[in-house]
Amino acid sequence: FVICGAETGASQVTNVFMTGLTFACARNFFKDKPFRPFIKPLIIVTILSLLYMVTQLFRVEIIGVPVSAAGVPMAGGNVQPNGLFYLPAFHAIFLSMMVPIIVFLVSGWKRWLGILLIVPIFIMRCSGAYLALAFIIPFIIYHMKRKLFIPCLIIMAIIGGSFTFIDHKIDPLTYKSRLVSWHMMLRYTMLNPLGW
Repeated sequence: FVICGAETGASQVTNVFMTGLTFACARNFFKDKPFRPFIKPLIIVTILSLLYMVTQLFRVEIIGVPVSAAGVPMAGGNVQPNGLFYLPAFHAIFLSMMVPIIVFLVSGWKRWLGILLIVPIFIMRCSGAYLALAFIIPFIIYHMKRKLFIPCLIIMAIIGGSFTFIDHKIDPLTYKSRLVSWHMMLRYTMLNPLGW
């Protein structure tokens, strides 16, 4: 902030501050309180969001009305499977966070229903949620069925390669533009580790 000025530094300082504040508040809140009472409301939100997403897949918007950039209501257009969230990516990330919560904190056979959340996550096509699943699934398998860990890594490498190929085939411009920006950011970070 001091070196780059308010234009660059303000948003970075705000993001880091808000992330730290959120983490500190959550840590302080759950230090003395168990997390289990919050599982049921989270599962209810998940179920409602999934039901709402199903209606959106059939291009039916129950709660909101899709509007154009000018604010004009659009008849049956631009309905995305975002559930109760503003964007499909937000919904996918929420569901990817719910997978380990359900698998590890719900007892009995119902815990495996958390794995079924992978299906709606793939419908929403969010690369951030895919990346989260790339870490969550091996973690779950390592702690539940350790013998399947190495085969899981091999299968995930094949799936990741297939996804990369399909993503490139569907939209090569977006795929290639990502690599350019990632390369630029990585190069800038390595050249300027302190931000200037």
